[in-house]
Amino acid sequence: MDTLKRPFEGRPELFKGLAIEPDLDWSVRYPVVRLDFGKGNLKRPGYLHANVMSQLDRIGRESGLELRYDTAPDRLNDLIRALNGRCGQRVVILVDEYDKPLLDALEQPEIGSENRDGPRGLYAVSYTERDLDAVFADRLEGLDREDVRDWHHGYSWGGDERVYNPFDVLLLDEREYKNWWFETGTPTFLVEMLVERGIHAATLEGMLASDRLLSSFDVGLIATEALLFQTGYVTVLAEEDLEGTPIYRLGYPNREVRQSLNECLLDRLTGDMPGRLEHGVRLGQLLRAGDLTGLERQIRGFFASIPYQWHARNETARFEGYYASVFYSYFTGAGSDTRVEESVNGGRLDMAVRAGGRLYLFKFKVVERAGPGAALAQLKERGYADKYRHLGEPVHLVGVEFSEKDRNVAGFEAELA
Repeated sequence: MDTLKRPFEGRPELFKGLAIEPDLDWSVRYPVVRLDFGKGNLKRPGYLHANVMSQLDRIGRESGLELRYDTAPDRLNDLIRALNGRCGQRVVILVDEYDKPLLDALEQPEIGSENRDGPRGLYAVSYTERDLDAVFADRLEGLDREDVRDWHHGYSWGGDERVYNPFDVLLLDEREYKNWWFETGTPTFLVEMLVERGIHAATLEGMLASDRLLSSFDVGLIATEALLFQTGYVTVLAEEDLEGTPIYRLGYPNREVRQSLNECLLDRLTGDMPGRLEHGVRLGQLLRAGDLTGLERQIRGFFASIPYQWHARNETARFEGYYASVFYSYFTGAGSDTRVEESVNGGRLDMAVRAGGRLYLFKFKVVERAGPGAALAQLKERGYADKYRHLGEPVHLVGVEFSEKDRNVAGFEAELA
């Protein structure tokens, strides 16, 4: 955050020889208000409000201002007006560790609710498509707008207008698509919660929730949907009506969150597995080439490389859906265009993957329960490929069977539909 702050303050000596140096008018200095929620006892009643007021007072004193008002939003507005009037420039607001007040108080529902509701009146920042065109047009030059949307767009609170992650937008100058926001803090608590509750990674796409569920905050009872939504890892994809009651369909907002969260889940689900990056790179190459023999070998090798000791000391590998969850996180974390439980006339697919102008339709079975060959047989019998024939792309049917006993892939059958 300090690095982000310095260009606005007009500090060219800190960026000597870097790409940003010739792009800015360093004679223009903007007043900066930085709020940091990364310190202090956020589990104490009233602490967040007192902390914000103290930070605003300190910034005011350092700027030679005496602030009024007893509420944080009013005091912040007072500070912004005063700084803008003095400098004649727009005020830059930086918020560090914005989700820490929520995550720190997860075991104290009343404090958690207080910490969740307090910042709502203090800040609400996001960028629309219009904002990008009006304010950040110069940063978009040379970038594919669809790629920018794919990586950093998609947040919505009602399923209608979608907005960009502001942190990612400010880093468009880097000219590359990366997990900028996600890298500011690994969601260890969320990953542990998903694993402990035995939640299939693929089910995070398409969850349903009500207003009451999304606003709940009782750690002992807090729903997975509520916590993921309140911390920004899922968003509203669409609003639906259930006999007059609004119901929200949730899912990942964009590629950054989908890919990054699944990389973290895969780390937790598979333990300290060697060569994971190479596995992901090779997986993408095989999918694009349509090399089904190589794909089988790659998938078998991936599951075989999960350390046996990890299985032996973890209950996680015993929950139903574990192997399908690992499979989904493996493909998604590697950057594949992956969709789960696609509805077709004959039922629901477990996973659909598009790569290199090809489509792969997957069905997963546990061999001890369904018997050998059941996965591919179901794909064919129910005509899962029919829905996709109009696309004019090769469609590959892939049946994968796992063995609970051997903890590995027991069967892999694939054919062109």
